[in-house]
Amino acid sequence: MKFACITVVKNAEKSIAEWLAFHLAIGVDTIFVLDNASTDATVEVVEQFSGRFDVRLAHWPLTSADYQIQGFLRAVEECRADFDWCAFIDIDEFIMLPPGRTLAEVVDVPATVSAIAMNWAMFGSSGHVARPPGLVIENYLHRADLTFPHNRMLKTIARPADVRGCRSTHIFRVTGDYVDMTHQPVDSTYDHIEHLPDYSGGRLNHYFAQSREDWQAKVVTRGYHDIERSQDDFARFDRNDIFDDSALSVVPKVKEIIEAALTPPVRLVKR
Repeated sequence: MKFACITVVKNAEKSIAEWLAFHLAIGVDTIFVLDNASTDATVEVVEQFSGRFDVRLAHWPLTSADYQIQGFLRAVEECRADFDWCAFIDIDEFIMLPPGRTLAEVVDVPATVSAIAMNWAMFGSSGHVARPPGLVIENYLHRADLTFPHNRMLKTIARPADVRGCRSTHIFRVTGDYVDMTHQPVDSTYDHIEHLPDYSGGRLNHYFAQSREDWQAKVVTRGYHDIERSQDDFARFDRNDIFDDSALSVVPKVKEIIEAALTPPVRLVKR
């Protein structure tokens, strides 16, 4: 089983290393990064990872409202022949598996299943105003409870061979069935479910709000091509109802991978 992650990024130098390392740590084989005209060091960080791991960079300067959908579909074409599954997520989204469960078990579904839907678990600021040092998964340890409506939103893992298009960046048109991470059927007509999410099979940790400083960067510095966000939205998404440190179990491996990727190789001097 070959599993890829696909993301479209812009000006993500402060978080891209962690996001790459996290998904490599949980067993992703290959990561496709489509850079949307970053002006910071995002490209340089990705290139450093590419020297040690199967991380593939493409320049994607599209500025139309469907820039992300078009990027995902371009990556699908590159993946059809060589990959069994692809996850289509953003760099503030982390695939969180229950203890002892692997990606291989998540995608161990009948051949009639073309896509697996992941529910968001929305994390808040944990009270941070300024961006704290350290990893996102170390610093943001409080999330919304299950009743928060945005936890019902879905993102997709799909068989690239079965993808026929996108309904949105969340849901794809596929030839077969959609299930959730517990392998129960999902109505793919919508990008959300009507009932409370079940995280027992896994989830997608969405560190959407983070600190006030990060939110400022999200809505002003980076901005969006397809949606408008305001400073006032921060309060709506800054939910810290439940303490949740489950992602800390991945921290040692994440730090090990970051160090391996970003430490320059030792060059031996011939005598």
